[in-house]
Amino acid sequence: MSKPSTQLWRASVRLTAAASFALTSLSTLLLTQTPALADVVVIVHPSNKAAIDDDAISKLFLGQLKTFPGGAAATPVDQKQAATAEEFHLKVLNKSDKDVRKLWARQVFTGGLQPPAMLEDDDAVLQYVATTPEAIGYVQAAKVNNKVKVVRK
Repeated sequence: MSKPSTQLWRASVRLTAAASFALTSLSTLLLTQTPALADVVVIVHPSNKAAIDDDAISKLFLGQLKTFPGGAAATPVDQKQAATAEEFHLKVLNKSDKDVRKLWARQVFTGGLQPPAMLEDDDAVLQYVATTPEAIGYVQAAKVNNKVKVVRK
């Protein structure tokens, strides 16, 4: 190969390697980004008159409280929909999913407590809360309907 064609070939290889690196980096960045979290709201049955603050919500979902403020029985329900559960745990309980699982594992083992029932998704939580006066759950804000009452935005 002549000197100019060798230099052109090397420049082409470097450019190809740089482009490949850039595309790989961009792909990795896009694939590892956590999707933006939508707004999760905490809901109860419309007949529930209790004044429920963030502290009470946390204690209900972490097994530290069995009744709503005012004394009525409370039945928290969690959900399997990972993104919604993760947002609720982070924004409302101020804990990671891992921390919530560890806390419940410890409580099940040492205290015989059971974690909240796991429902499939927002629709299942809405249905359950709308038909169960003692229920408290969480869903994406966009899913809320007039059959439930929002107690925390």
